[in-house]
Parts: sequence; C-alpha cells; structure tokens
Amino acid sequence: ALLVTSAWTPLAIADSAPPRMGEPLAGLTASELVRFDLGRVQYERNFSAEDGLGPVFNQTSCASCHNAPVGGPGAQQVTRFGRMDKKGGFDPLSEFGGSLLNANSLSEECADEIPAIANVTTLRVTPGALGFGLLEAIPDADIVAVAAAQDESVRGVVRWTEALEKPGVSRVGKFGWKAQLPTILSFSADASNQELGLTTRLLPDENPPKGDESLLALCDSVPDPEDIADAEGFEFLDRVTDFQRFLAAPPQMPPTGMMGEAVFNAAGCAACHTPQFTTADDASLEGAIRDRTIRPYGDFLLHDMGAAADGIADGPAGVRDMRTPPLW
Repeated sequence: ALLVTSAWTPLAIADSAPPRMGEPLAGLTASELVRFDLGRVQYERNFSAEDGLGPVFNQTSCASCHNAPVGGPGAQQVTRFGRMDKKGGFDPLSEFGGSLLNANSLSEECADEIPAIANVTTLRVTPGALGFGLLEAIPDADIVAVAAAQDESVRGVVRWTEALEKPGVSRVGKFGWKAQLPTILSFSADASNQELGLTTRLLPDENPPKGDESLLALCDSVPDPEDIADAEGFEFLDRVTDFQRFLAAPPQMPPTGMMGEAVFNAAGCAACHTPQFTTADDASLEGAIRDRTIRPYGDFLLHDMGAAADGIADGPAGVRDMRTPPLW
C-alpha cells in the first residue's frame, strides 16, 4: 500500500468533482457533517479576555491565521527567537518566554518582547490544515518505511514523539514545522495554548508573559483550564479537531495528472516529497478517511536543510532540521 516514488497514476475518478478548498471530505455521514459545521463555528470564534484569551496571544481565532480558505494556510507570520552559542548549541530562552514571541497581549505590562541576549530570530508562516484527517491516518510504519527506502544522501529522520492525549506511547510526528506533534488533537491543543493563550485539559498552564510567572496574576483572571465543555459535552478543543479532521485535501485536477510531475520527479523532488500513501484500514476510522489512497507529496520526516532552515531547534529537531511539508 506504500508508494515511494512514481509517475502519476490516476486515482479512481469520482462521479462528481472533488471537494473545493475548505470543504468537508466527500463521503462523510450526516452526523459527521454536523460535527464539521459545528467545528468550523468554533474555528472562526473570536475569543475575548473573558473567554480565556491571553494573557499573550497572536490572534483571537484559529481562522484569523488559517484563512485561505478557512482551515487552509495564511500569510500571517509568527516570530521565533533564541540564542546560538559559539559551539552551535541552541537555547530557546524559555525563561524569557521563548522560543515563540506573541505579538499581542491583554495589557502593556504583559507584552512579550525579544530579550537582548537573543541572536537568532526567524519568521514562520501559517501552515494549512487541509487534508489533516487523511494525513493523521497514514500508518506510522509506512513513514518509517519511506525513511528506510530513501537514499542515504537525502534520507530523512523520523521524529518520534508522544501525543498530549496519550503520553508514554511513541508516535511518528507528522504536524508542525519540526514534526513535533503526532495527532490533530495535540496540534489543536498546542495551537490553542501558543497562539490564543487558551488553556485546555491537555495544556492547562498559561504561557507566562516574558517567561515571568508573577505577571500571570496581573494579566489573566480566568481560572485554568479555560476551555470548558458546551451543552453537548464537547470542548472547543474537540470541536476544532473535528473540523480539521474532516477537511478535504486540496483538489488535484485534472485527475489524469499534470506534465509538471515528470519534471518534479526528474529533478529528484519526489525523493523527499513522497507522492502517495494509503491511509490505515482501521475500523475505528471514519469511512471517508479509512483505507484511502492519497497523494500528499510529503514524507513528514526531518531533513537537514542547511542554510534554508529556520535556525530554531525544537527537542531532537536541530536548527538545520525541517519537516518535509505535504504539497498536495
């Protein structure tokens, strides 16, 4: 079920056009479509301080950044910083609130800032969540097999990590610039905490402004965790995870392929941007996600990108390492 590189082979052509950007997966049940719609409402929800926003944050809603279309990528940029020592070691300056600089705050006293000792800064753009449920359903073993099959000159490295909702169980990281998160639920919790300043059951502690815990009492008065269940027992975290899980991948047209793929393969791009995977044939997966052949063009592995990297380390992912993103 695993294809590392190949010329285009047409997938089964559906009777109708594929979903457009930002639309739900084809084949969802009526109840799954309701979950998608309710999730989108929460994805577009603008938080206030009374809802748990802040004390430091980048935007007030998920859709503020993931906006082309809603759930897709965006032009919004965030700043990362840190300090590189003379031997190449990286310090995220966590004691100063690093490595993420939040652009906004609830008060001037609690505004983040880049400390004077930082000597590395970089901008990252907002990645898209289109097709996330399909990507999550790629078996870990298939990604490990892709790494093993790659030529040593370009071989990527699997980042083994743990889901916030299931600590102690090693999983292949698939999401985030450094492949630091293995599931959509973990991705949603991390983004809620880092970008909105919203505490959840998985990350119940606030990010202190400038790394100063004493500022929390001054700048945030909402009890943690701030994400509380709705009338149906679902939290914001669950709703936005539903929305992202059920987002369709970008449409790939025409279904017979495009001539550019021959150039793409000849140039060696497909060595890392693995064209095709098949999602797990797992009874616990929804029918629209289970046992589906997809063409994401990405291997989800860490590769040494040299000077093209962002200069920021994240756990075992070094300053030169970046995850190969899916190109769809």
